[in-house]
Amino acid sequence: MSKKYVLSRPDAGLNDTFCQIEMAYYYAVQTGRVVIVDTGYKNSFHFHDKFSNYFISRDETLMLDPDVVQESLDLLSVVPSVLEGRLSSYIPQWSAAYDNFVDAETGVPISFDLSKPYDADILVRHTCGGSNLSINLLKKLVLQDSITDLLRQRIENIGRPFGAVHIRNTDHQSHYRPIIDQMAGSILIPVFVAMDSLNCRQYCETVFGRDNVIHFSTLPDQESPIHSNKNFRSAFERNSEAILDLLTSALSNEYYKIPLKRDDHLEWYSGFSNLAENLMRNSDILISLLGQTASAKVIVEKVSAWQNPNPGLRAY
Repeated sequence: MSKKYVLSRPDAGLNDTFCQIEMAYYYAVQTGRVVIVDTGYKNSFHFHDKFSNYFISRDETLMLDPDVVQESLDLLSVVPSVLEGRLSSYIPQWSAAYDNFVDAETGVPISFDLSKPYDADILVRHTCGGSNLSINLLKKLVLQDSITDLLRQRIENIGRPFGAVHIRNTDHQSHYRPIIDQMAGSILIPVFVAMDSLNCRQYCETVFGRDNVIHFSTLPDQESPIHSNKNFRSAFERNSEAILDLLTSALSNEYYKIPLKRDDHLEWYSGFSNLAENLMRNSDILISLLGQTASAKVIVEKVSAWQNPNPGLRAY
């Protein structure tokens, strides 16, 4: 075969997914391989859809649709070798010992050493784990037109400068109530709320006023992380709403992220919260991600016009 691959099957929330793909990409560039992104693997726990339904790659090293690979993956030599002949059928299993996924049949981690070269045709990473690497991946992506069109509808629906707040309060908890109370009377109205908890959204409506709170995503009554919630109508609805919440937050005039609880009382934030802030602070990446469609132009023009005193995207 002429090409060798890294098969990236991230199995996590949105920011972790971006980070894991970026790690695979960096390794592939260093070793002359091509990344195959497979977020729709049938036995994964989370994304459950092709990454190419949401993004277009700017880089030929980064392939977002596994179907473009003509070779049968089960015929390729593989690392880890226990997956040879089973790339289309293995079952991942969470391992507390490895703090990541292992092959359910053998207990071997579904990954490889990123510091080493390999001769195998394909190297597999079925992994999770987040950091701030996600912003680097977004430099190489453009939104699909359908996502940009949905984002334009949101911005036109909001129609004026707005504040935004992100709260994660399902698998990780936060002391959000006193912070939201402190924001009352000072945060820019209307407030776009991006969160995984219906209880949090309802509390924001109580404090800021129902008419002053904007949201677009569907939050089921079940208090569970968005990326693992099965109550959405489709995987596309769940994934696109998460992506759109991220971008809407980044396009706000004022953005607030709520720290999560820690036993040592130090502040830490969800990867989603940090990525929204990073996009605000890197307006060139955000604008590049939107692309050059008519909808992208409308979004940039409207949001730029709302920024005072100087036009342009900015962070707080």
